[in-house]
Amino acid sequence: MTSPFPYNYHSHSKYCDGAHQLEDYIIACIGKGYQSYGFSSHAPIPGGSVWNMKTEMLEKYLKEVDVLKKKYKGELKIYKSLEIDYIDGIQGPSRYAHLLDYTIGSIHFIGKGPLSGLFEIDGPYSKFVTGIENHFDNNLRKAVEHYFELSIKMVENDPPDVIGHPDKIISHAISYNPDIVDTSWYTEILNEFANTLEKSDVIVEINTKGLKLTNRPTTYPHISFLNILKEKKIHFQMNADVHKISDLDIRYKSTLNLLRSLGINELWVRENDEWKAKSI
Repeated sequence: MTSPFPYNYHSHSKYCDGAHQLEDYIIACIGKGYQSYGFSSHAPIPGGSVWNMKTEMLEKYLKEVDVLKKKYKGELKIYKSLEIDYIDGIQGPSRYAHLLDYTIGSIHFIGKGPLSGLFEIDGPYSKFVTGIENHFDNNLRKAVEHYFELSIKMVENDPPDVIGHPDKIISHAISYNPDIVDTSWYTEILNEFANTLEKSDVIVEINTKGLKLTNRPTTYPHISFLNILKEKKIHFQMNADVHKISDLDIRYKSTLNLLRSLGINELWVRENDEWKAKSI
């Protein structure tokens, strides 16, 4: 089946927590009529994690993407990237930018103390709850404020080309407090972050992976944040955050309809090695 929007720049593989080899995704993309596709495995971090790429695999990954670029030239435009964790005082997108066609910057780890003690905002919900208890004295607001403080720091001090799932903490935060999106303090945080994004050149990802959830499916940004962002002068990009081949253009059609209904009528794609607006 032909893709309703044949572009994706946020994807993973066997090099990190994806399910398949790089070439498997390329073959599937060509079958769907894709125009361009970017690989963005989770970049290595100091000390490693169960889902970040191992440091010793980075060179092999970069070389394999280059080989595939040449092999499929004329069939699919392939780009080389990494999803790079912003970890305050330790690393950010600039650490790997010189090796890549573009960078995705994301926040996955929050908390106080050394990196080894931080917790994942999108890991198992039980670990999220434990992290809130241990690092923020059971205060969700403090945790959410910390997450967005880090996001603003990244955008202002070490900006990526694309910010990945910019409010992903909402996936667990809304389970912890189902009324969070209706609170004035959360709306204030979103407005501050939206203003920061508008002042930057960072492309804001609209990530469709969360629409697979059985409990409170959502895009990232959540609709509460999209309603704020749509009023700003911001460049948007839609990605499926691909881990499995079956994730390719997951919920793209419904998301395109949502974006049009919000008055978002263009998305930014890679053409001739530059970011360009594409009408939807």
